[in-house]
Amino acid sequence: MGAKINPAKISNQDMMNAQAYSGMVSKIEKLGKSKRKNKIFFDKVVKKYFKKIIEQFIKQLNEYPSNPQSQKVIEFYTYLDSELSKAANHPVMLSFEELEFLKATLSETVKGMDKMEFKWYSFLRKIMNKSMAKQIKEILEILKK
Repeated sequence: MGAKINPAKISNQDMMNAQAYSGMVSKIEKLGKSKRKNKIFFDKVVKKYFKKIIEQFIKQLNEYPSNPQSQKVIEFYTYLDSELSKAANHPVMLSFEELEFLKATLSETVKGMDKMEFKWYSFLRKIMNKSMAKQIKEILEILKK
């Protein structure tokens, strides 16, 4: 039996986080089940940066090998990594669900990066963080086309 929750003590932020989590879980369940019909073209530089982001996602998910959901996501990211390794003019083929999952993942990454706070003496980290967020937003713009 689950823990009892006092509805008066749930904040709007908690509700938004729960909705985002449930939405991501449903998208994870649909990964790799439908045909990849959407063609996405990336520039050479954007493709290289996106490949590095995907490699970092895979590294983070490899810390949780026993979770079956993370295995599905790792399989998807491995496919994406192999597709991004191909020539610059080669399109990346994704299904609608995979595209939505990727958009949600990257938008949550940008939100997390925007919320990060740095000390006054960490101005280099702050500049790097802003430039990375800007590049991820550029990738999101390409995915939304």
